Amino acid sequence: MITAIPGRALARVDLFHEVDQMRRRMDEIFGSFPSRLPSHLFEAEAWAPKIEMFQEKGDLVMRADLPGVEAKDVKITLVDDVLTIEGERKLEKEVKEENLWFREARYGEFLRRVAVPKGTPPEAVKTSFKSGVLEVRVPMPVEAKPKEIPIKIG
Repeated sequence: MITAIPGRALARVDLFHEVDQMRRRMDEIFGSFPSRLPSHLFEAEAWAPKIEMFQEKGDLVMRADLPGVEAKDVKITLVDDVLTIEGERKLEKEVKEENLWFREARYGEFLRRVAVPKGTPPEAVKTSFKSGVLEVRVPMPVEAKPKEIPIKIG
């Protein structure tokens, strides 16, 4: 699904993110009802990191919140103008079911895809990872300015 934001480039919206947003709204409506159900019903639930995108100094900047994720567990690829961030948040210490009160944190594999400016070469993409936040910088394309070409006579 592609969403247009007025004054912004088109952004690809991940289907799992939309489903997760709908689930969160349902949780708000029903309050604590889901926590009364056995927690194993929700263990297979997918998660995706929250992201923000903005333009800064000629770059399209994307920041992804990845708390509890190590940089070595994240893979970034760029294919056909789609930037993919995938990885895994691992559960460090398993809590026995009888000791678990509730769990809101999500663990397991994640995947996010976003559209980037057309023709972006992968080697131009810059990344950094600090305090659980992944930052990806993609150079914005330079607008082609018309150049007058003189006509030679004779």
